Amino acid sequence: VDLDKKVLTDTEHVKQLQRRHEAVSTGTAVVGSSSQVAHGPNDDSRLTNKERLDKYKEQRGEIATKIKQLQQRVCSI
Repeated sequence: VDLDKKVLTDTEHVKQLQRRHEAVSTGTAVVGSSSQVAHGPNDDSRLTNKERLDKYKEQRGEIATKIKQLQQRVCSI
């Protein structure tokens, strides 16, 4: 009985993730609760692959910079 309950829970979770992914990718995301914040319509759908790649690289660079700054701050403490 417990195993059946777990399978049902897992199946429902998968369905929920699929719905959330669909909502985010189509830009129709509705925030269900604060712990499940869906990032609404993203303009990536209108970008070319090169523009998406450029945006990704830019974001990755910003994150790398922030990580280095945090590491320096931690080392100086």
